Amino acid sequence: MRYYQRLLQKIHPSFESQSRQWYVKCDCGEEPDVWEMGGVRWYAKGHKTALVKCPYCGKKFMGKFLKRTAKP
Repeated sequence: MRYYQRLLQKIHPSFESQSRQWYVKCDCGEEPDVWEMGGVRWYAKGHKTALVKCPYCGKKFMGKFLKRTAKP
């Protein structure tokens, strides 16, 4: 966990839970969430595209951030 993630978690615990709802699909088949990749998405909307590095395979790619939906 990065320094700013620890700091934000102390300020407001929902930073982690909301960041874990967002993920990126990698070509290796994994779906790392934003928190695992060292990022934060809090009260976010839309589908941001950014250069990211997969924590599983180490590949860099242009990833589209997607939000997990609650299953009924």
